[in-house]
Amino acid sequence: MINRNDIEVLNSLRQDSRSKFIDIAKTLHMPPSSVLGRHLKLKRKIIEKHSIHLKYGRLGFPIRIFYLFSAKNKNQICEFIHEQQNINSAYRATPKSDFFLECYFKNLKECNEFSEKLDKICTRKLESYFVVEELKFESQII
Repeated sequence: MINRNDIEVLNSLRQDSRSKFIDIAKTLHMPPSSVLGRHLKLKRKIIEKHSIHLKYGRLGFPIRIFYLFSAKNKNQICEFIHEQQNINSAYRATPKSDFFLECYFKNLKECNEFSEKLDKICTRKLESYFVVEELKFESQII
């Protein structure tokens, strides 16, 4: 079970996963050894990985689209998902759709080609949603 201090350490790491333990300790008014101990405990039980949030637009991928769709041949879809480099994240979903994809593209032509490929293997209408603006990302829920 985690307590309030664990949550504070997690929140500090979520804001900047590269923070030094001594800086986190100062901010939270805790001994550095306690922060380190909590981090090790959380790393074993809760922290899956330390990662970064990229600005894909600055990397040449300004178009972000979410796709929702259903398919009978789940194995074919899974193979397709693993072959496609434009897919950033893929999820199994319910109840209206079987799959939920987050994709990035360099231009509309690339996006259209991907959509046509995906449409051929979908069994239910493919829905796509262009992301105009990200309003909130991995906000504090704990």
